[in-house]
Parts: sequence; structure tokens; C-alpha cells
Amino acid sequence: MGSFPCVRRGWVVLRCLLVVAWLWPAATASAHDLRPGAVALRETAPGVFAFAITPPEDGGARAVAVEPRWPSGCSKASEVVLRCSVDLAGRLEIPGLARRRAKLLVHVL
Repeated sequence: MGSFPCVRRGWVVLRCLLVVAWLWPAATASAHDLRPGAVALRETAPGVFAFAITPPEDGGARAVAVEPRWPSGCSKASEVVLRCSVDLAGRLEIPGLARRRAKLLVHVL
């Protein structure tokens, strides 16, 4: 009877170790950082905007493709220039971004 508490403690320790072993993968499988991307636009002349796109990274640390749909009246003149026939007004759409775990900041100067 004198060794019964030790055996009992041994089972408690064993149970604790099993619980820790079971939970360990969940604790060590940390999510990848979500890194927001950016679309920066700067007006260089009336109706002409220089722009730069930095793609966001999703939860799997993969870059998310960013292909903006510019507001109506605006079109890409080159890989870094946007021309607008009217003011830069309207809706900027980024297709597919909502289905990914990604964020995008739009900055207009």
C-alpha cells in the first residue's frame, strides 16, 4: 500500500505527458505571418499616376497575385504608369483577394 501513491502519481504524470504530446503539434504549428501588400499611387501630372504594387503574403507565406481592375476611365499606360481621363475616382477592385488570407493597403498621394 505504501507504493500506491507513487504509482498513482506515475499515471498522472503519464497522462499529462500524453496530453502534452497530443497538443504539441497544435502549439508548434504556428501560423505564418500575414504580410499586407500595398498599392501606392502618386499623381505626377493631371490624370497621370505613377504606381507601385507590393504583393501581400498569405498565411502560407506565398505572394498573392495582385492584378488591379482600375476605375473606369483609367488604364495602364505602362507597368508603372496609370492614365485617367477623369479624376481618379471610382472603384478599385483586386479580384481573388477576398478568397485568400491577405490584406492590401491602397495609398494615394
